[in-house]
Amino acid sequence: MDLQTATDIIPIRPSLTYNSKLLCMGSCFADRMGQKLRENKFQAMVNPLGIAFNPVSLFKLIEIGLDQSSIQPLKHPRLAYSFSFDLHSQLSFRSEEDFSQNLDKLKAQFIPHLQQLDFLILTFGTAHVYERVDDGRLVNNCHKYPANFFSRRMLSPDEIHEAFFQTIKPIWEMRPELQVILTVSPIRHVRDGLTSNSLSKSILRYACSSITQKESRVSYFPSYEIMLDELRDYRFYKEDMIHPNELAEGIIWQRFIENFLDEASFENYNKWGKLRRELAHKPLHEWSEEYFIFLQKLKIKLENLSKNALNLDSELQKVSESLDHWQIKYGTMQKK
Repeated sequence: MDLQTATDIIPIRPSLTYNSKLLCMGSCFADRMGQKLRENKFQAMVNPLGIAFNPVSLFKLIEIGLDQSSIQPLKHPRLAYSFSFDLHSQLSFRSEEDFSQNLDKLKAQFIPHLQQLDFLILTFGTAHVYERVDDGRLVNNCHKYPANFFSRRMLSPDEIHEAFFQTIKPIWEMRPELQVILTVSPIRHVRDGLTSNSLSKSILRYACSSITQKESRVSYFPSYEIMLDELRDYRFYKEDMIHPNELAEGIIWQRFIENFLDEASFENYNKWGKLRRELAHKPLHEWSEEYFIFLQKLKIKLENLSKNALNLDSELQKVSESLDHWQIKYGTMQKK
């Protein structure tokens, strides 16, 4: 008896591979999925310009990274740091000089990666936005300013649609073959209640649909739908009943990998999963010859897998150091 309603997922073509250059941007859920990509040795850059929850602020970050949108740091009147309303608070610094220097460093990493990019993965968190009352500009983060400094409204699907194509146009001129993957974060924004959250997510989902219908280079991955329909139980949430727990994240991640990765890379992904467990192995008897043989075999497996576009240099170095350590400390003992 099937106790779940499976979500339809349309595989992308071309598929992701271990040779693909990836960029994940968006809400904190983008951080979580990006972290899993990096843990599994994919060539992914994750939120290099910080978190953005609403799509328009997310697109603005891309424009900032491309130097197509100027940004001037402000001095916070109460917290005494330099910041920008266009950037998350994690990109706030002690002085304007520190702010400018760090932003320049981030751009210097962002642009070369974008020039080689194969897949851009964008996660939309909410359609709710805040705008400054004094000049009407939309902000990415309120930086603990008083509530009366802002007005709050909901983006429209048309605004998201238009802003997306305005931002992506110069990137496609640079990388015509670039594929974009859109997803809606399964994290609930319940500050204004579940009804408001449902409306917000509906707007994001409609905007994603209108974009994918217009452009074949854009695909949709249903993170939100998997959480809402397949995992419709509070046992899949953290204690705050808002964020997906580790089990839910793992299920969403697995659905992504199964559907968006090519066959050869999926096989290597599974091999790497087994090797990760072996690398975490704690020997019962570190001095035993059996452990030395285990390390030798593990090194060979890592060397073989590293030939398939996985960067395993740090793991190989660690195992080599363990082999050297064993030979120095226990080798003579074994010969006796």
